[in-house]
Amino acid sequence: MSRAALSAPKRPLARTRPAGRAEARRHLELLAHTLGWTSAELEKGKALLEAAHATGAKADLAGAFDARLLSWSRTALERRPEPIESARLSALAELAQVARDAASTDLALTRALELLQRTVCFESATFFLYDRATEALVPRATWGAHVDLIPDVQFDLGQGLSSWIARSRRPVLLAELRGDEESESPGQRPGSFLSVPLVVAQDLVGVLNVGHVRPGAFTQADLGLLSAAGAILASTLSRQVAFDEARRRSVTDELTGLANRAHFLSRVDEEIEKSKRYGHPFALVLVDPQRFASINQAYGRPYGDSCLVALAELLKTTIRKSDLVGRLAPGDEFAVLMPHQTAEAARQAALRVRQAIGGHTFPRRRRLGADVGVACYPADGPDAAALLARATRDLGGGAGA
Repeated sequence: MSRAALSAPKRPLARTRPAGRAEARRHLELLAHTLGWTSAELEKGKALLEAAHATGAKADLAGAFDARLLSWSRTALERRPEPIESARLSALAELAQVARDAASTDLALTRALELLQRTVCFESATFFLYDRATEALVPRATWGAHVDLIPDVQFDLGQGLSSWIARSRRPVLLAELRGDEESESPGQRPGSFLSVPLVVAQDLVGVLNVGHVRPGAFTQADLGLLSAAGAILASTLSRQVAFDEARRRSVTDELTGLANRAHFLSRVDEEIEKSKRYGHPFALVLVDPQRFASINQAYGRPYGDSCLVALAELLKTTIRKSDLVGRLAPGDEFAVLMPHQTAEAARQAALRVRQAIGGHTFPRRRRLGADVGVACYPADGPDAAALLARATRDLGGGAGA
C-alpha cells in the first residue's frame, strides 16, 4: 500500500473494497517485523485494525487507523523505533525491580510471569530452576498450564526439551508446531513454543518456557525480550538461589536430605514451647540401625551410605505427614518427632517403624534390623537432651512394651 493511499481520505466503510482488511493486515505484519514488535504490540495493532474495519464502524475510526498505520510506516522508514524500545526497556527495568524486591525465589518468578505476560502474549509459561543437588531442572512457577516439549525424552539435565536448551545454553523459537490431533488432547501441545535459558557468567540458573495454542503467535522481538529478561533474572536470582541453597544446607543432612541434628533439636525445642502453652503431649522416637558399624567395615562406607539413604526414604513413607524425621549425624541414628502423640500411640508407631525396617529389602538384597526407643514430653524429660537420653536408654525394648 502506497503512502498516498494511506493518507487519502477514506470512503464510507460500506463501500470499502473487501481486500482492504487483508491488505492492511499484511501491511501491519510487515511493519511489526520491521519495527521489531513483540506479540503484545502486534496484537494491539491487530485489535485497532479489526475495530477500524468492523461492520458498521464509523469512517473516522478507519481514518484514525490509517493515520496510525502511516505514522508507524514513517517510523519504520526513518528508523526511529525509540518509543517502542523505551516501553520494553521500562518493562525490563520493572522486571529487575520485581526480582530484587521479592521475598522469595518462587514469588519473584511468579511476579515475573505476570509482568512478562503484558508484553509477550503467551497462554502458558513455566519457569524451571536448576537444582545442583539432583543436576536436573525443577519447575518452580507456572502461568496457565505447564509447558514443555518432548517431555518423555531424557536429556542430560532431565526430561523434556527444556533440558536440552539448558545444556546448549541457546534460546529456541518454534513458531509453526502442529500436533497430532488423534493422539494428543486438544490444547495440550502448543502451536508456538519459545524457550530461553537463564545463565549468568556461564552458570546455569534455569529455563523459561512460554507457549501458545496458535501457531505463529510469537515474534523475533519476543525472543529478544525474553532473552534479555532471562539475563536480568539470572543475575538477580542467582544470588537468591545461592542464599536458598545455603539456608537449605544449614537445616538439611547432605546425605539423606532429612533434617540435620541442629534443625531437628531446634524443632523439638519449638514443640516443647507449644506443649507448655497449649498442654498437648508429644513423643520422640529414636531409630538405631543394628550392626551398622560392621556393615561399613565389611562392605565399605559407600554401601553403608546407600543403606542410610534407603532407610531415610523408608522412614519418610512410614511416619505421618505431620511428623518430622531427622538424622542425628555424625552417628547413624535417626529420630522422629511426633507432635500431639501420646506415649501409647508413640510406642505403636515405633513398633510399625521397626517392623517396616525389618521387612524392607535394602541394597544388594540385604535385610537390616533396627532398635527403637521412645520418650514422651513432659513425662520423660524437660528438654531435648533429656528426651534423647531417655529414648537412648529405651532402645531395644521400648517399641515392644
